[in-house]
Amino acid sequence: MFARSWGFAERSWYNTFLNNPFGEIQGGDAIFKIKAEIPEKENGLMEKINNAYLSKYTSTEHNKKYAEGIIEEDHIEKTMEFIIL
Repeated sequence: MFARSWGFAERSWYNTFLNNPFGEIQGGDAIFKIKAEIPEKENGLMEKINNAYLSKYTSTEHNKKYAEGIIEEDHIEKTMEFIIL
């Protein structure tokens, strides 16, 4: 699973995982132990993640500006992968 930070605040989930990559994510009623990692950028993965954001979040005008914003370089730099342990 991949996520990008929208905000650049010092106190954020992104910076928390940079300091300690182990944590938990809840999906529905399930809680998964995870490890957060910065993914490799050279393998075409970022383009696939960009396309996934655009595909999922451009169906409404309200979300479109966020989808287009989160594929900009500043946000791409804040991409994190969550690996279920």
